[in-house]
Amino acid sequence: MDSTFYIKQPEDFYEEKRKLSNQIDLKKQLPENMYPNQYDNFFFSEFNMWGSSSFWIVLRNLAKHYGDTHVLTAILDPHPEDYFYAHFNHYNWVNIPLRVREDEYFDIITSDPLDSPADAIIYNSYKLIWTSESHNWLMYGDRDLNLIVTGVIGENKYLLSRENFYQKSDLSVFQGIVDKELLNNISFSFR
Repeated sequence: MDSTFYIKQPEDFYEEKRKLSNQIDLKKQLPENMYPNQYDNFFFSEFNMWGSSSFWIVLRNLAKHYGDTHVLTAILDPHPEDYFYAHFNHYNWVNIPLRVREDEYFDIITSDPLDSPADAIIYNSYKLIWTSESHNWLMYGDRDLNLIVTGVIGENKYLLSRENFYQKSDLSVFQGIVDKELLNNISFSFR
């Protein structure tokens, strides 16, 4: 496994976690709104799109839009310390520079730690966050709910122009994909 971009040192992990906790309430889960008031626009998409190389194009363009230089992919479940660090001696959090190509991104997320293919982050990730150093955007994904919520500060014409990213008024596109009661609760939570 190429672990070049993975966070390995506890002090680096805790620093990233501290920054992340200023962007999102890590104790909340969907359908609750875990975003602080700084995020004023939300977009919704299917979770399963995250594993594609085209998702890297979206992440990279979103980061570029805000002048960022990298994207942090942070897995919250399985637990980064109790499970991943304990078994593999590094965290399941990865800082990916924007210079990485689509095929390299796919290699990073499908790499297996210590000959454990089932633990590659593309397969063993249930709750994830994607963000970058500007803190102007943050995605929260939940595999079990099949949903990614993207919070942005201000207007984002890039996401408005993307297929597969929907505003709250368009949540009906998820009927049959996402539980109806969950959609109602999300509609209520993300005002």
